[in-house]
Order: sequence, then structure tokens, then C-alpha cells
Amino acid sequence: MPARRMAHTPWGGKGPNLGLRLVTVVVVLLALLLANAGAALAQGSHGCATRGAVSDPARNPGLVADCETLLGLKDTLRGAAPLNWSADLPISNWDGVEIKFMFTDGTTRVTGIGLTERGLNGSLPSDLAKLDHLEGLVFDFNHLNGTIPYQLGDLGKLETLSLALNQLSGTIPNSLGNLTELKSISLFSNRLNGPIPASLGNLTQLEYMSLTGNMLSGSIPGTFGNLTKLKELRLSYNQLGGNIPSELGRMSGLNFLELSRNQLTGGIPSTLGSLTNLSYLAMHENQLSGAIPPALGYLFYLEDLRLGNNQLTGAIPAEMGNLIYLNNLQLGGNQLSGGIPSTFGNLTSLSRLSLAGNNLNGAIPVSFGNFLSLESLDLSGNEFSGIIPSELGNLTLLGSLNLGNNQLSGTIPVTLGNLTGLESLYLHDNQLSGAIPSDLGNLTKLEALWLQDNQLIGTIPTTLVNLTKLNQFITFGNQLSGDIPTALAVAIELPGDKIRIQRNDRPEASFELGIGWVSRDGSQVVLAGVIRDQTRGQTYYIARLEGSPRVVRRWISPTSPLVYSVNWPLVNSQFTVPVEIVRVIPLDERLPEHNMLVRRFDGGDERIFAYDATIQQWRHIPNWSTFQALGFFWCDVTAADSDFFNRITEGPPYPVTTAPARDDYPNCRT
Repeated sequence: MPARRMAHTPWGGKGPNLGLRLVTVVVVLLALLLANAGAALAQGSHGCATRGAVSDPARNPGLVADCETLLGLKDTLRGAAPLNWSADLPISNWDGVEIKFMFTDGTTRVTGIGLTERGLNGSLPSDLAKLDHLEGLVFDFNHLNGTIPYQLGDLGKLETLSLALNQLSGTIPNSLGNLTELKSISLFSNRLNGPIPASLGNLTQLEYMSLTGNMLSGSIPGTFGNLTKLKELRLSYNQLGGNIPSELGRMSGLNFLELSRNQLTGGIPSTLGSLTNLSYLAMHENQLSGAIPPALGYLFYLEDLRLGNNQLTGAIPAEMGNLIYLNNLQLGGNQLSGGIPSTFGNLTSLSRLSLAGNNLNGAIPVSFGNFLSLESLDLSGNEFSGIIPSELGNLTLLGSLNLGNNQLSGTIPVTLGNLTGLESLYLHDNQLSGAIPSDLGNLTKLEALWLQDNQLIGTIPTTLVNLTKLNQFITFGNQLSGDIPTALAVAIELPGDKIRIQRNDRPEASFELGIGWVSRDGSQVVLAGVIRDQTRGQTYYIARLEGSPRVVRRWISPTSPLVYSVNWPLVNSQFTVPVEIVRVIPLDERLPEHNMLVRRFDGGDERIFAYDATIQQWRHIPNWSTFQALGFFWCDVTAADSDFFNRITEGPPYPVTTAPARDDYPNCRT
């Protein structure tokens, strides 16, 4: 038999069609790989196409994909509250999921996810970007952590993005500026940091933006001037700095602007006077300087203006009298000077007015008697002179009147006895003379009456025994005489530099008490103001904040040099009174502020709490390094207020702070 001829291959080898065999092997291997991948895909699938979640999967492949994405999301958010999401249940019946028929292509797609307050944990997956027909994404009030995926910027149809009240961290992605259909973005009360992306100025359809209660820094983007449809802009409780951009004056649709509690500097732009639809403007507790622009007087529909606690100077513009719809005006805590403009008499809609802590002078206008809707008036800590207008007796809705720390003279008007709704009356540190009017006995709702450091004479009227709710009645520094009405003994702060208090419940224990002062910045303490519980060895100082009616009691460590600088034998025993007098001096009247932290000074409790002002609740914070990095400030709460921690909802324990205790116990600090 003749020998078979060997075929030559293109690669120079020999054999029967070797190239074809190699191609076949490659094809077989690829088929096996694809089969394995398909098997793996089938194994990882949630069965949306086969188990009833989508009624007609062949006609709705997009809805099948949406279903698979959502079930993947459910797997990611571990520890979530029970959701009924399942491939066995029609997607139209899933909790918080909205689907919509698309007329453009005849399919049905997922267009909304709304899962508010469901106890969701975990981070947001980038796969959410696959829901390309999504119009609303809402995960408010959960426990989500991690960062905001930049892929969310691919959701070109999104109109609502709300991730508020979670624990999200990191920066706000620049990619969110791609969401040109967005009408509402709410990211408040998270842990976001870094700058606000200038790209958010591209969201020209935006009507609502809230970034309040984060740790955002940098400046407010000038590109926000492009957001002419924006109605509400909320940026408070952050660490934003720099100037307020003048471009904000172009946001013609704005009716609510909140920039308070940041670190903003420079002047208030006069361009804000162009925001003629504005009803609420808050820029308090920043570092703003310069004068109040007269242009703000042209915000005719303004109802609430808050510029307090800045460094504003100059006079109050007369144009402010144009704001006839104003019901809340807060200008306290600045360096304003001059008198109150006569045009203020036009502000008859006011319910709250504070000009406290400025350098204002002149007389209190008689026209204030026309503010018949006024519920709170605070003019304290200024240089007002002249008499207290009797017309203030017309303000029958008034609940608080504070004229303390001025240079007012003359007598206390008897017409103040008409203010039967009054709960606090502060007239201290003036030059008032004459007797205490017996008409003040009509103020049966009164809880605090401060008359100290004036030139009052005569006796304490017996009519004051009608003030059964009174728990602070302070009269020292006058020329009063006669007996103290018995019914007032539990409320009065007795005259004299030092008094001794004997406790009825423990007669062997006594307190030594003096009236003390601290400077406005809290750095200087007058050591006459000290209480000492000789039995327990606990020491306090009594502090009245300069320019403020508040009296606070602060605990001092027994090892503090403050204790040993007091010559205790020189503290004379002048009076013995029941323990109720201690209630005149509350432990701490400081209201909780956003990001205030508390812990026990004596180490008796390992929990640390931060106050979230946006929801008015205390939240757990793990340890010192955490809240120090977050820029919180903190206050010690001691065993003297052992009930404090019992008033907070119980939660898991966390390690106690490793920060060394400060023996001199300053109030609250960063």
C-alpha cells in the first residue's frame, strides 16, 4: 500500500489539518467558558424573570433588570427592617417601590424608591445607577453609612434625591451636578465633609436643597446664583467659611435662606435685597461683620430675620421699618450702635424681638407699646437710658420681658402689672428707683423676677405672695428694708455677699454660698461665687454670665486650685434657710446645641452622647477620637445631675473617652 502523504500546515508543521483542530479546540473552550458563566449567572440570579415578580418578562426586560437590581440592593442593606421584596411577589406590590408605564416604548420600569425610617443599615451600592428610569430615591431617617456613590450622577431622570438623617460620610460627589432634572436634594443630618461641589450650580430645575447638619467646609459656591427656581436653601450647622457670594442675589425664586451656625465672614451682600420673594432669612451665629445693608429693608414679604451673634456694626437701618410682615427679628449679640430707628414703630406684626448684647443707646421708643402681638422682648445688655415706657403695659401677650443691664432710670411702671401672661421679668442692673409696685402681684404666671443692682427702696410688697410659680426672685444690691414675706422664702435670693445653707434633709451638711461672676468668654471666674457641700466634699461655683440674666451652677473637682484659693473660715454664717433655696441656682441652664457632647465627669458612665438639633435628640458617639475629629464640642455632666443620663434613651455602651479630665472644669469647649 502506498504511503499516505502528509499535509503541510501554514505554520510549517505536519499532520492532518492541524490548524482546523486548533480552531475547534478554541471554540469548544469558549463554549465551555460561556456555559459556565451562564450557569454562574443563573445561579446568582434572583429569578425575577421566572418566579412571578414580572408578569411579562419577555416584553419587559428592563423591569426584569430593575427587579434584579433591587433584590441585590436588599441583599446589600444588611440588618434592614423586613421588606416584602421577593421574586415570588409582583414588583408592583413591593414596599416603597413605584413602577410606571413608559409610553415612549410601551414598557414598565421602576421609577421610585421610598424607604423612610425602615431601620436600614449598610452602604448604598453603586448598582443603583442601573435603575436608569428612577425619578425618586428616598432613604430618609435610616442608619445608612459609607459614601454617596458617584454613579448616582448617571440617573439622568432623577427629580428627587433624599438621603437625610443617616450616617453617610465622605464628600458630596461632583457627579450629582449631572442630575439636570433634579428638583429636590436633601442630605441633611449626616456626616458629610469637604466642600460643596460647584457643579450643583448646574441643577437649574432645583427647587429645594438642604445640606444642614453636616461637616461641610469651604465656601458657598457662587454658581448657586444659577439656581433661579430654587425656593429653599438650607446650609446651617456646618463649617462653611468665606464670604457669602453676591451671586445669591440672582436666586429670584428663593423664599427661604438659612446659612446660620457656620463660620462665614465678611459683610452681608446688599444683593440679597433683590430676593423679593424671601420670607425667611437666617444668618445668625457666624462671623459676619460690617453694617446691615439697608437693601434688606426692601424684602417686603420677610417674616423672619435672624442676624444675631455675629460681629455686625453700625446703626440699624431705618429701612428695616418697611418690613411690616416681620414677626421675628433677632439682632442680638452684635456690636450695633446708635438708637432704635423711629420707623420700628411700623413693625406691628412682631411676635419676637431681640436686640440684646449690642451697644444701642437712647430711649426705648414709646411706639413699642403698639406691638400688640409681641410675645418676647429682649433689650438687655445695651446702653438704653431714660424711663421704661408705661405703654409696655399694653403688650398683654408678652411672656418674657428683659430690660436688664442697661442705664434705665425712673420707677418701675405700675402698668407692667397688666402683663398677666408674663413668665419672666428681668429689670436688673439698671438705675431704677422707687418702690416695687404692688401691681406685680397680678403676674401669677411669673417664674423669674430679677430686680437686683438697682436703687429700689421700701419693702417687698406682700402682694407678691400671689406669685405661686415664682422660683427666682433676686433683689440684692438695692436698699430694700423690712421683712421678707414668708411665702417667698423658698424663692428669694437673700441679700448679702455670702450666706450659709443648711439642708433640712441632712442637717449635718451645709453649703457655703456666694454670688459670683464669670467673664463673657468664660475664662475669668470670681471665686466669691462658690458652694461647698462639706459632707460630700463637692464644690460648685455660682456664675452669672456677663450681660445675661442666666445664673448657672458649675461643679469643680476637689483637686482644683480654685477650691484652695478660697479662704473658707472667712465665709460667714449669716442665714439658715431650707434646701429649696438651692433651686434658685439651676445646675445648668445652657440649652443643648447641635453637636454638643456630654459624658460623666466622674467616670461613672461610659456612654457619650451628641445632641442632634435637627431632630432634637441625643445620639451615641463612640469615643474621644471620633468626636474630636468631627469637630464636636463637649460638656461634662457630673453626678450632681445624676438624672441626666436617665432621661436619655438607653443604647449600647461605648468606650469612655481617653481625654484627661480638666480639674478646673471649663464650661463647654471644642
